[in-house]
Amino acid sequence: MEIRRFAVLAALSLGVIGLTACDGEGVPSLTRPDATDSPAPTDAPVVTETPVVTEAPVVTETPVVTEAPVVTDAPVATDAPETDDGDDGGVPAWLIPVIVIGGLVLVTAVALASRRRSRDDVARGTGGRREAHAMAAWIHDQLSLEILALPAADGARRWATERSRLDQLAIDARAFAAAGDPELWNQLVVIMQTLSSSIDTAVRLRSTEGADAQMADEAVAIANRHRAELGGWVERARPFV
Repeated sequence: MEIRRFAVLAALSLGVIGLTACDGEGVPSLTRPDATDSPAPTDAPVVTETPVVTEAPVVTETPVVTEAPVVTDAPVATDAPETDDGDDGGVPAWLIPVIVIGGLVLVTAVALASRRRSRDDVARGTGGRREAHAMAAWIHDQLSLEILALPAADGARRWATERSRLDQLAIDARAFAAAGDPELWNQLVVIMQTLSSSIDTAVRLRSTEGADAQMADEAVAIANRHRAELGGWVERARPFV
């Protein structure tokens, strides 16, 4: 029995071995594959199938861009608030006297320059010299003679009205003397000053009640002598004007 069992087991073992040794279709080999039978490794793995690249998703519709928000006008910057520096914004107190003094100096300078320019213009012009000469002749021939010859009251009134003419002639003569020919015109300045003073004395004595008549006559004589000096100057100056 044991021999028979052994024989059966041996037969079964051989059958199994035979089945495993054959290359049946669809039956995998149960034996360890030999190294010679294994496929040669390739350099790169064989890609059996190219991966299908799916198409990019189709954008069905362009997104609508909404209008940009309307920017309103920028706020107008108001004037920066003035900083309070401690004063009321007016002219500093120390500057007021400086302005006043500067204005006075400027006005004075302009007045002096204008006065000097007018004198120079008169002095340079022959017309001014001729007018001065004519005025001196008129004072000698008419004005001074009438004042001294008129009654005392009338002579005093005439003198009060016309005395400024003698003063102005003396000023013009001084300007002519500064511009040229000082000797001739300085003589006229002296004559006009003495004549004006003598006529003033004679008029005052004649118009004063209770005054000494002899002193009044003497004052008139002195004034006439100065009139004569003026007449002599008019003759000497005639060729130079």
